[in-house]
Amino acid sequence: MLGLLIKMECPSKNIIFNMKPKLPKKPVSTVHQQRLPLFCKKTKFETIFGNIELSKELNQTHKDILDAMTTCSIKKGKTLEGRMFIVFEIREVLKFLGHKKITNHKWLSQKLDDMMSTIIKLQYTKNDRIYKIHSNIINKFGYSEKFKKENIKEGTFGEGCYYVVVFSEEFTKLYEHDTVIYLDKQTIKAIVDVSSDFVKSVIRFCMSHQQCNMKLEDIMYYLGYENISERHKQRLKAEILKYKNYLEENFNIIVKQEKNQITIFYKSNLSVFLPE
Repeated sequence: MLGLLIKMECPSKNIIFNMKPKLPKKPVSTVHQQRLPLFCKKTKFETIFGNIELSKELNQTHKDILDAMTTCSIKKGKTLEGRMFIVFEIREVLKFLGHKKITNHKWLSQKLDDMMSTIIKLQYTKNDRIYKIHSNIINKFGYSEKFKKENIKEGTFGEGCYYVVVFSEEFTKLYEHDTVIYLDKQTIKAIVDVSSDFVKSVIRFCMSHQQCNMKLEDIMYYLGYENISERHKQRLKAEILKYKNYLEENFNIIVKQEKNQITIFYKSNLSVFLPE
């Protein structure tokens, strides 16, 4: 059972947003989580956006879980030590992820353990300042007596408590120093529902920009798909073309093919909010 000392935080009053519509309440990700191949089965890579080194591979399923936890959270705040935490119902997260067996707590626990045991070295530059992270993503997780459900019978699995994930202090700082991305629930669900990890990573890469006009091969490189065989490259291109209509309808991502070259066009829409 997880014990927490917490404080609840109000949104910063100093943040100015560049779009008028009301923001969703929950920030989902940060720019460099999506521009760098942090969740692309890479253990070491360097691009113009920064560099990463991981003790073991993470993939888009881990990123889906992070996004789903944020989307389905019933409460969010910081511990007294300054670590961000999220409170949620496991069944709701698994349901959001499309699991038929929404009681599969073991599967979720294994994925969370991956993010707790994987050490990440991340470096990026913002406003001419270098930021570095050397930490795991998750500090601890489990059921917490601090967050009890109402009208629960004795002997209930988890003893009638909500599930809590506490992030590491350094990963928490990523949300303080990096540019935070806000997505609405419908958009996040549309990402999660994509079956291709590569297509998911392209979507998230695009959404870390206000606008994008790039060759697909350049995006592939930034996401760590370098030094791959021509056959593998053609398979990834085929995956993007398969989702061509879906990408435009759900994310305003336009895929254009001229001969053997594919170009990706994207302009941020009202479902995505990037602070200035």
